[in-house]
Amino acid sequence: MADPVIFIKTWDDLAETLQKSYNPLLRKTRTLERRTLALAPETQDDRTRTEAIYSYVRDSIETSASSGSRKKPNDVLKRKKGSSSEKNMLLIAMLKAAGFEASPLRISTRINGRLQENWPQLQQFNYTIAHLSIDDDVYFLDTNDSQCPFVLLPPRFLSGKGFLIAEEEGKIVEIPIPKDASTSRANTQAKLTENGDLLCQTTLQFEGYHGISERKDLDEEKPGKYVKDILENRFGDVVIDTFQIAQDKDVDMPLEVKIDYRVQNYAQVAGDMVYCPSSLIHRRQSNPFKNEKRLFPVEFNYGFASEEIVDLALPEGFEVVEIPEVQKVTSLGVRFQSDCQADSNSVRVQRTFAVNRVYYTPAQYSRLRNAYAKIVSADQGQIVLRRRPLEAEE
Repeated sequence: MADPVIFIKTWDDLAETLQKSYNPLLRKTRTLERRTLALAPETQDDRTRTEAIYSYVRDSIETSASSGSRKKPNDVLKRKKGSSSEKNMLLIAMLKAAGFEASPLRISTRINGRLQENWPQLQQFNYTIAHLSIDDDVYFLDTNDSQCPFVLLPPRFLSGKGFLIAEEEGKIVEIPIPKDASTSRANTQAKLTENGDLLCQTTLQFEGYHGISERKDLDEEKPGKYVKDILENRFGDVVIDTFQIAQDKDVDMPLEVKIDYRVQNYAQVAGDMVYCPSSLIHRRQSNPFKNEKRLFPVEFNYGFASEEIVDLALPEGFEVVEIPEVQKVTSLGVRFQSDCQADSNSVRVQRTFAVNRVYYTPAQYSRLRNAYAKIVSADQGQIVLRRRPLEAEE
């Protein structure tokens, strides 16, 4: 006799149908419980335990192609191999075995389109992630990107909303887009020579989504080529003396790159005058928003920021004639500030930039474009130096 046809009319109907398929996968077993408690003893705090379980599934279970038939978490654990969805179901099962409130969250990825709340049908979903609640904190977890830390979802899953299936009830929940989860920092000790060459020691740090993308670039290149590309994209030809890369394997920490290098003819020399660009690593050369008008929204994957400090030692015998004025831009979630301070032998440049909104309507496009135009203009500021006149003989 054929299985009865199930008509889904409401989200509750869909939740009931999905829960029946999930229940056999999420039952606690002795094997699962023993492995979970070995990884995350109850003597540890909740965050330590959940991160240990997450890291184990992400790093120790190989991601395989979907086989068409769904394996139970015990089988995935035994074989140490499973599809993307099977790994995430294993994560949910292990978190539940450890006593945490974890449930499947069905989502539609960004490329698949946003969730349509007036259409309670399974066809609009194409992926399952884990939803974890610890006291008042909620985490959205996926175990299939080895570069992704515990607190971040891969950007392709930041699709707005998902359908949570918990204890035979379902509800639509918002998947918040991180506002400040991607930061790059640059700290440079530099010396300018009288012929315009720049001698630098720069420390770069990449956090959050910047860290994910930079680690992926590093995985695809030899370390020397990776470092050279960073500098050549900014300066053109450079001479790299030494470099060090730290924390490239620890995805929960910022990726750190330290580089000693030289840039020839960085500043323009004209007789006794030297004209040196004030911004260094994060200097923005052009506006990414070329068109005057736009018919579609601007949508960033996530909020992002950059911070830079440059301590520039002047060439011997030179003095500061002019430095850029303080520049500030604040508009629709865009924040920028550039500040130069000079003394007799050095100049310090501090630059901060952040975008903490992710969605701009066509009506807001002009203001966004103008904000970027002001930042580009500010980044073209020059530090003007002059050779000190020789003291007259007595």
